[in-house]
Amino acid sequence: MPSYGMRQMLEVGAQGASRVKLLLARRFGVLIDYEGDREKQRRGIDLKIQPWGYVEVKTDRHDTTNFFFEFECSGKPSGIMTSQASWYAYYFPLLDCIYMLPVVQLRQYIKKNWNWFTAKYKRKVLSHSSNRGWSATGFALPRDYICAAMPVVIYNDYKNRLWLVAGEEKKHEKSASNKKGNTIEP
Repeated sequence: MPSYGMRQMLEVGAQGASRVKLLLARRFGVLIDYEGDREKQRRGIDLKIQPWGYVEVKTDRHDTTNFFFEFECSGKPSGIMTSQASWYAYYFPLLDCIYMLPVVQLRQYIKKNWNWFTAKYKRKVLSHSSNRGWSATGFALPRDYICAAMPVVIYNDYKNRLWLVAGEEKKHEKSASNKKGNTIEP
């Protein structure tokens, strides 16, 4: 069972989130960053950007063919089961790709296939900070399964720009911005 230090995981997540924010702001214009908003963070919301709405950024620094979706931490629902974001921006820095995954459809797909996924793809991960430890449980699901099961948009991170490589990009809609959070412009 893999074990990760919380500091290391937070650093990887922060680096990935910074990169995704920069790239999405360059592609779509202004975005609202909720990094300092404890309530939005508790709800699994990292940013808001048109046309995507609320987005939670996930970073996986491994060269893998899987997505890891946490669904439980220390015996309580977490991750994909509790996120209130509309989309996951799942970033693979080693692959230079961002996958935009619809959270509601992803959650439905996981629930529909729960028994099969539990038997074949369930993984426990240990985390620790100082002398305190806890475990998270999730599914390491093949990217191909997810991409075949729902509308996924894939961007390539190339030369500091996002390039659409698969899927149908959402259209940009003008809307009034929420003043809470930090605004990032390209």
